[in-house]
Amino acid sequence: MRIPNSSDLDKVLEKINEITKESATGDYIYRGEPEHYDKVSSSLYREYRDIETEHFDIAVVQEDILREAREYTPHKMEDFELLATLQHFGDKTNLIDFTTDYLVALFFACDGEPEEPGRVILLQKQSEAYKVEKPPKPIRRAETQKSIFVQAPKGFVQPDKVVSVPADLKAALLDYLRRHHDISTKTIYNDLQGFIEKRGLHKSGYTEFYKGLTYQKRAHSAKTQEEKQKWYDDAITHYTEAVRLNPEDTTAYNNRGNAYDDKGEVDQAIQDYNKAIDLNPENTTAYKNRGTAYHRKGDFEKATQDYNTAIDLNPEYATAYNNRGVAYRSAGDFDGAIQDYTRAIDLDPEHATVYNNQGAAYGKKGEVDRAIQNFDKAIDLNPEYANAYYNRGTAYYKKGEVDAAIQDFDKAIDLNPEYAEAYNNRGEAWLHLKDWEKTKADLMIAKNKGADIVASFRNDYESVEDFEAKNAVKVPEDIAALLRGE
Repeated sequence: MRIPNSSDLDKVLEKINEITKESATGDYIYRGEPEHYDKVSSSLYREYRDIETEHFDIAVVQEDILREAREYTPHKMEDFELLATLQHFGDKTNLIDFTTDYLVALFFACDGEPEEPGRVILLQKQSEAYKVEKPPKPIRRAETQKSIFVQAPKGFVQPDKVVSVPADLKAALLDYLRRHHDISTKTIYNDLQGFIEKRGLHKSGYTEFYKGLTYQKRAHSAKTQEEKQKWYDDAITHYTEAVRLNPEDTTAYNNRGNAYDDKGEVDQAIQDYNKAIDLNPENTTAYKNRGTAYHRKGDFEKATQDYNTAIDLNPEYATAYNNRGVAYRSAGDFDGAIQDYTRAIDLDPEHATVYNNQGAAYGKKGEVDRAIQNFDKAIDLNPEYANAYYNRGTAYYKKGEVDAAIQDFDKAIDLNPEYAEAYNNRGEAWLHLKDWEKTKADLMIAKNKGADIVASFRNDYESVEDFEAKNAVKVPEDIAALLRGE
């Protein structure tokens, strides 16, 4: 199902205006159908529509149903009341559901068959060809749907007017009806019977959701980028089916957003997070995830706003404090970052990532020993944490403890053989030890894996000549050329 965007609003209003204009020419009732059926008919008619005998009479069939149903009623009901009750519980009768509210009809025209155009039927209230009656007693769902029944002797009626609803406008119309008129699955099917009717559909939606979750987890553990992309694509396919089956499943939108974000399709991810938040404005996870997506785009202001909202909604949300700390650190507010990391640690003392992040913030402030203490704690909590080893190695390198730095870079590379920056930093460390062969090998690997070895070197030294002067050494020309980018 395509997510509605702002450009759809004009089309939505045009379609609603079309229905209101058609309605102005008469006293109509309305019926919404998710696709263009051959007839506007009762469920009982559709049950027997393949019968071609000229002697078939649908009224006789209905009378037989009424006679049998009366044996199960504790008190005497009039025919119409009994038919309405049977219809409410999902039995097939010769009543055709209509509504006095064209917006409710529009909901039914859009709720289902997302690849097919729907339609809104307009039928005059008064006619000699059929009888129009309200439900005989209050039924919660009937009241919400503003139901009215049409009884047609032949089981079908001829519409007076039909307004077609394009398939690609259904999602936007459903979104508009929910936002502006409180018309949605939850409000339309607002009793246990409605829950039962929709449960099978939603059960299928849950199945698709968990398939998506399964493939998303496979993507996380995949060894190659090609494998990851394949599993993310499969996850997105199943999440898309989940939201088609249950358009109000905020978790499916949120998780599909995560899959898009992991794929690098950040704008698409943000659209899904927007939808999850729109469906549930108190969805703290969606705010946190949208903040992360904005952070990836470099929009630290919007990222921080989302983390603020998540924290306002849940002041005990450790991950939101951690992520806001990352945003502060990226914006250069290291003290603000450290404060948020401290709060996250207070809430979740076993979260290795937060210690690592706080160590990085201390490192940016030049407090190298405090940084190392944090990296030590992160590694203690997670001995397989490659990034913490890399960060601690970098801190040791800044302190001039080159051997300790190399040991940590070794470990980071052992845990993650694709870690380009670790090769780069180990290469620079070998440079200080004048091990030219290992220097060149690591720098070449780092460069081939995508690291900007020139920019990294210039973060520490103005030039090769500056390094040589400060370390009283002459760098071999082939390595000097690498570090100059020649």
